[in-house]
Amino acid sequence: MERALGIVRTSIFAAVGIVGCSAPDAGRQTSEVDIETPPTSTATLTTATPREPPKGKGWVKEANGIIHRASEATCSAEIATPACEGNENHMSCKSDSECTEHPHGKCVHQTGAPMRATYCNCDYSCASDADCAKDEVCVCGDTSGQKQSKCAKAACKTDADCPSGTCALSAYFNGCHTALQLACKSDTDACKADADCTGGTHCVFASDGKTESWQCRGMGCVIGRPLVVDDEVQKAPNVERSDWAATEGLEGRYAADPDAADLRAHWLEIAAMEHASIASFARFALELLTLGAPPGLLVKAQAAMADETRHAQLAYSIALEYGGCALGPGKLEAAVAPMDATVYRVAYGLVRDGCIGETFGAVEGRCLAAVAVTPERRDVLDQIAEDELSHAMLAFEALRWMVATFGDDVRAAARDALAQAREDLATMSVSSRAARSEHGVFPASELKAMRLAALETIVEPALSASSSTRASLRCAS
Repeated sequence: MERALGIVRTSIFAAVGIVGCSAPDAGRQTSEVDIETPPTSTATLTTATPREPPKGKGWVKEANGIIHRASEATCSAEIATPACEGNENHMSCKSDSECTEHPHGKCVHQTGAPMRATYCNCDYSCASDADCAKDEVCVCGDTSGQKQSKCAKAACKTDADCPSGTCALSAYFNGCHTALQLACKSDTDACKADADCTGGTHCVFASDGKTESWQCRGMGCVIGRPLVVDDEVQKAPNVERSDWAATEGLEGRYAADPDAADLRAHWLEIAAMEHASIASFARFALELLTLGAPPGLLVKAQAAMADETRHAQLAYSIALEYGGCALGPGKLEAAVAPMDATVYRVAYGLVRDGCIGETFGAVEGRCLAAVAVTPERRDVLDQIAEDELSHAMLAFEALRWMVATFGDDVRAAARDALAQAREDLATMSVSSRAARSEHGVFPASELKAMRLAALETIVEPALSASSSTRASLRCAS
């Protein structure tokens, strides 16, 4: 891992004007991560879901942890986040009357630790299914473990809709965000409850690229520049199509692998996120235009869109190596969602998704390439890692321009985004998950150590240099 950190560190430090720097002390706790391929394991299913509908009203939690919806329920629409005070540093709204995109809107005040900037933006909740779209239900906050009630996609709405009698709630944290949805349980599911899953994975409703079902899944979200709308990561659904994948006769080469279905699902998730990154860079280019950026930044943002298109094609092709039919992205309506192009919000997203996320992607890509299952896979991952590094360098270049142009608002956004990244890493689960490093799935403990090392030894010094008014910095000897 140190080699990957060194390559990324050298390039980014040069881009932000840090000179004379060597690698961090080898004795640092986060400086070394061994990449190993743990043995795979299988789980024994617990007792099948009973066919007799479970008893109860509203949301019901069974002894085995399954949460299901016996009947429609009313939720609290309260949003506990304090209201906007009117004196925040950055304001996307001033009162609740401006938050009308969805029901139960509230103009909220958001801040972090002392010395971090404050800002106002609209947040939304729900009290009943009537507040949600036709294919959604209102999931109560105290049921899902979320901060407030939220609308969620629903293949079923109550237990009565399911032959098994169980319309269950899936809360799938894939490493980037938590996806809430409702779906029927069945006797053909790969798992019934979390107890059926090993290696820190959970029983959630997800797609294996061909069908959706309840299966054991861990964190598998690609790290890079995600498409974020209203603080939620967005991606298109995968649909059957052949124009995004090309394996040159390698289709199904690993279909006999015992983990083929999970590995296919992992790469399909990565492919969908890479596809969403195209939209993310398109929106970034529009943000730069709005703020009056120089032409060099716009040209590089457009080039990054082409990179992400190629990454998505490569990931869809890799997924096909694990069997199944060729898939590609469906409609991505979030690509044209309204944008908040205020200086603070643009800078916050730039640091979160570009300076931090793309740096993580560059390091992780090189580490994955080092243990790749074939030389061909290694070459693909090396190229992706090189592109992610160029995107991280673009982010730091854009940040330096924004600091020079807009000053303290940008510095405040950078501090806030960095503080949030630290908090996210501190709470990231380190329980061992099912891992196949040579196929692109790291153990969670190694992934956390990798990101922590990148944050401390690359991102933090580079952010400090990018926020400086000096042309270049020199590391202390």
